[in-house]
Amino acid sequence: EALADACSQFPAHLPTVCNALKELYVEKAKVLAPEFDKFGMIIEASLDRPDPYPIRVAIAHAFTALTPLFSEAMVTEIFDFLVKQEALGDRSSEARQAMLNTGVAIIDLHGASVLNALIKLFEENLTANTASTPEADHVKESVVILFGRLARHLPKGDKRIPTVVDRLLEALSTPSEIVQVAVADCLPPLIRAMPEQAEAYMERLYQTLIAHEKYAARRGAAYGLAGVVRGRGLAALSESGLMQRLREAALDKKSYQARQGAVFAFETLSSTLGRVFEPYIISIIPSLLAAFGDANADVREATSDAARVIMSKISGHCVKQILPLLLEGLEEKQWRTKKGSIELLGAMAWCAPKQLSI
Repeated sequence: EALADACSQFPAHLPTVCNALKELYVEKAKVLAPEFDKFGMIIEASLDRPDPYPIRVAIAHAFTALTPLFSEAMVTEIFDFLVKQEALGDRSSEARQAMLNTGVAIIDLHGASVLNALIKLFEENLTANTASTPEADHVKESVVILFGRLARHLPKGDKRIPTVVDRLLEALSTPSEIVQVAVADCLPPLIRAMPEQAEAYMERLYQTLIAHEKYAARRGAAYGLAGVVRGRGLAALSESGLMQRLREAALDKKSYQARQGAVFAFETLSSTLGRVFEPYIISIIPSLLAAFGDANADVREATSDAARVIMSKISGHCVKQILPLLLEGLEEKQWRTKKGSIELLGAMAWCAPKQLSI
C-alpha cells in the first residue's frame, strides 16, 4: 500500500517499481538448490531453508494495490508476466491465489479497455500444446477463471461470446480436474447471455460424454454439461430430455464409455447444482446400483466416486425417499449391486446419521 501511495504521488516511477517487483519475484521463485562447502560436501543447513513464498505473496499484494494506477500498456505487461512467467502457477498455493486475485482485480478495473489484447493472450495459452506439468495446469486453471471473468465485460449479444465459450469448452479436454472445475464455474454467466445456444452446447457435450475415447475428455464434458445446465436453469434438464438420455446411456451394454460418462454426469450435476438436483436423484438410484455391478472396473470405480459426492449433497428429506430403494437393493442376487447398496448406505451415514439410524 505504501508503494502504491508513493507511485500515485510520483507516477513517473511506476514502471520502475513494477519491473523491480517482477525481478524480485523471479529471484524468489527459484527452487532453492543445496549449497556445497569448499570440499564439495552438502551444507546441511542449506537443505532446511524455507521457501520464501511470503515475499511472493507480498509482491502480488503490491501489484493489486497498484492496479488503479496501471495504463493499458502496463496491464498487458502484467498479464504477460502472470501467464508467461507462470506466476499464476506458483508452487505455493497461497502465492498462486494471491496472483490470481491480482489478475481478477486488474480485469475488474481495466478489462473493458484491454479486452481484445487479453482475449488474444488467453486464447493463445488455452490452445497451446504445453506439457502437462503442475505449474502449467495451475496457469491454465487461472487463465480459464480470468477468461470467464473477462467475458463479463462483453456486452450481451456480442459476437465474441460464442468464441469465448468455444475456447472454454476446448479447455475441458485438458487432463486436469482443476481446469475442468474452473470451466464449469465460468460457463453459467456466459450461457445466460446466450440462452438460445444452450441446447446445441448440451448436445455437443453429451456426444463427447458418451462416445469420446479419452477419459479426460469424457470427464471434462460432464463438468461442461453441469456448467451449461446451471447457466440455463434446471428446466434445461426436462426440456432437453437429458436425464432420460443419461439413464439410457448408463444401461448401454455395448459401450463402457457411455456407461462411465453417464455416471460422471450424475456426479457433476449433483456437485454443481447441489440441493436443486435432489428431485432427480431418486430416478438415478437404480442406474447407480446397476453400475456398481458393472463388468468394467472403470465404471465401478466412477460409480463409487459419484455415490460419495451425491450422498454428501442430499438433504434428510431426500434420504427418507431413497432409503427404500437401497434396502431393496440389499435383496438383489448380484453381489456387486448388493455391495453398491451397502456403500450408498455407508455414504449416507455421514450426511444423515439420524434418518439412517431410524
